[in-house]
Amino acid sequence: DKGQDFHKIEIKTITYFGDGEPELKIKQKEFETKNPETYILVRVDKKKLHLVELLGKISRDQFDKDKVAKRYGRYNPDNWVVPLSKMEKL
Repeated sequence: DKGQDFHKIEIKTITYFGDGEPELKIKQKEFETKNPETYILVRVDKKKLHLVELLGKISRDQFDKDKVAKRYGRYNPDNWVVPLSKMEKL
């Protein structure tokens, strides 16, 4: 794609169902190179791939204001993260 899943919208999918709040995670390098207006966070159960749960949405500007740096493991890339509680529920 041209850096967006839909016109000015980037869909991010998680498979996390554990304790703690779902998070929208954007690799820092991706945030520098892609410029969608809106991010949408969805969740998929690996055992039920035909079902998608819409969790929340956030504008790029708001994501930029609320983001915090986080790395999920020593050898994984640096990310910007915003928790679902800071997003508009869908």
